[in-house]
Amino acid sequence: MKTPKTGTSSAPTRTRARPLRGKGRPTQEDSEETLRTLYHVAYSHFMVNGLDGANMQAIAREAGVSRQTIHNRFGNKEQFFWTVLEYGEKLFADRFSLTSLPDSRDPWVIFNHLGNLIYNILLDPRGIGLFRVMNITLYRHPEIAAFHTQSLESAYRMISEYLTLCAKAQDIKVDASREAAQDFIALIHGVAQPVIQGRSERPDAKAQKKAIQGVVIRFIRGVGFPDAPAK
Repeated sequence: MKTPKTGTSSAPTRTRARPLRGKGRPTQEDSEETLRTLYHVAYSHFMVNGLDGANMQAIAREAGVSRQTIHNRFGNKEQFFWTVLEYGEKLFADRFSLTSLPDSRDPWVIFNHLGNLIYNILLDPRGIGLFRVMNITLYRHPEIAAFHTQSLESAYRMISEYLTLCAKAQDIKVDASREAAQDFIALIHGVAQPVIQGRSERPDAKAQKKAIQGVVIRFIRGVGFPDAPAK
């Protein structure tokens, strides 16, 4: 999968989900774990089938709740759809909040670190299932995929900022555009794609490091940095 290069999408006006019941004891169907399961199940169904094609009864059955419970909590199908999409968007945004970067202005150090960090995010067992269904969404429902580009915007900005900082430290001009940042994430995603799709096992740490290093070399040279790390 290549990271979609669509701009910020304008999603239709959406009605927020109804809050939890205000009276009585919370039922098992209101528990945090059950709600998380419902979100994950519904997200997969909506990503694969779209709003119109998703079956609410099938979602409820797989999540272990009643269809009426979903309607009581979230309103109609469209309200539920946008609530689930917003849940997925937040999940992706949290995953792509890239922190703990090395205190360096060497692009080879920075982007090897970033490359491994993004690769690990993509293959995190807690989210790999969602990335897997996103592959299907890119082709079947581009309007939904465009909604999720918002979650990557902070990562794009950060990558562009580091390209600029590293270039300034070396007193050279490089391509620090948003498109270059998109390309970097797309390249890392390409390395992770066989594992996301279940076509291969995750490589060991040594093989992963080598694969990411190869991507970083091509990317760093491509945006205009010299061939060797700055001394």
